[in-house]
Amino acid sequence: MKKLLCLLLWLINFSLNAQVFSGYYVKNNFDTINCSILVRKHRDFYDFSGVTRRVNLFGDEGRKTFRPHEIICFVINIPDEGTYKFVSLQGDRSDFYQVIINGKISLYKTYSRNPYDGSLAIIPVAIKDNKLVYLNVINRKQRVINLINDNPEVLEKWEAKVFNFWTDSIFDTTELEVLIREYNESE
Repeated sequence: MKKLLCLLLWLINFSLNAQVFSGYYVKNNFDTINCSILVRKHRDFYDFSGVTRRVNLFGDEGRKTFRPHEIICFVINIPDEGTYKFVSLQGDRSDFYQVIINGKISLYKTYSRNPYDGSLAIIPVAIKDNKLVYLNVINRKQRVINLINDNPEVLEKWEAKVFNFWTDSIFDTTELEVLIREYNESE
């Protein structure tokens, strides 16, 4: 009974904080279907962890649930925020990845919930030469060096970066985005 009550309270909380947005998805046969997508909203950010492992899409055909290997991508249009595209990556059948940058090095984010405290974890991921590299680990600086070591100018800037354990979040991708854009533009 206690578990049922907790589940009911969680569902009520989720439904009160969720918003429906327009979008579309692309099937594996390249058909594009318009739909609506439910996304959880917090005070100052959207919580995409609910659409990372599987996504519920509402359209003319009713509600459909897809896992990453079942569709190519889906796009969420959030007014005053922009467009968020989530893709299935070859070789990973478990997560959808939000596209941040496409290029020689592509940058993505995936989202999950911490199993201990339920906090949101944003996991940056890069792809170069069809190799998936997770950048939320302790040795992120070295992993990025391995990605950009063929561009001496960009490499020098990254190596000069001093990381402060207390202020630099391993989940913040702002500096990575600047670095990868610079790398992609210089090649």
